Formats: sequence, structure tokens, C-alpha cells
Amino acid sequence: MVVAASSSVDVLDEVSEVLSSRAMLLLCLASSLRMVGTTTMAAYLPVLVQRAFLPHVEQFSLLNALGYSVCGSLSSSFGGLAAGFLAQHRRGPAALAMLPALGVAAAVVPLAVTVLSPSFWVAMVTLLLQYLLAECWLGPGMAVLQVRPCHVTTCTW
Repeated sequence: MVVAASSSVDVLDEVSEVLSSRAMLLLCLASSLRMVGTTTMAAYLPVLVQRAFLPHVEQFSLLNALGYSVCGSLSSSFGGLAAGFLAQHRRGPAALAMLPALGVAAAVVPLAVTVLSPSFWVAMVTLLLQYLLAECWLGPGMAVLQVRPCHVTTCTW
């Protein structure tokens, strides 16, 4: 971000403007929760698998990488299709922002089963389901930003 030398930027005013829309507030909340979940899983899940399923560590590494790639791609694609459908039917930016929020909320149950399951295979199937549900945020998130772009007059990107 480049700020012109003669202009003054009140960060709180800019943040307030961005979050004044319910759609942007939902998008920021859902994206933040998803990123917290992603960071937590990246740090915690390998440790959990090593402690609970030591004989399956290599299988976990392969399934996690492939599952995240395939399920994440499918989820993002379906999220984008759903965003296109909602935009086409003029549901508004709030409806677009609800998709990531609902995806993150729906992914909580499979994630809980993943970390609490005594079975490695049940944990892996629910982990893949969690990826499928939670990664739908990208398409709708970008659509919200296109429907209601942030109004920042003093910055160039």
C-alpha cells in the first residue's frame, strides 16, 4: 500500500468503513476463523497423529496433502459456483458472505470428530470432509469484494 505524502489516513475510519457492511463483517469473521483453524490444524494435527496413530504417520502425511489439495480445490470450486448462482439471482453481498460463514460452522463437527476419534481411518475421512466444507470461502469471498469494493480514497494498490 502506498500512501500519498500530503494525505492523512485515519486507520480507524477506514476499518470502520470496511466493517460497516454486514457482508464485509461476515466475510472478515469467517475468513479469520478459517485462518485460525488452518494455523491450529497445521501446528496441532501432525503432533496429534504422531501421538495417537504412530504407525500411520506416513499415511497421514500423504492423505493430508492429497486431501487438502483435492478437497480444498473442489470446495473452492463449488463455493465459487454457489457465489455465481447467488450473484446471478441477486441475493446480495450478505448472502455471498454467509457461504464462508456456514462452511466454517459446518466444518466444526467433522473437525471435532477428527481430533477425538480413536480410529485413524475415521479421523482421516472426517478430516477430508472438514476440508471439503471449510475451504468454500475463497470464491464467495472474492465475489463479496467485487460486489462491494472497499472505498479507500487515499491509497493506491
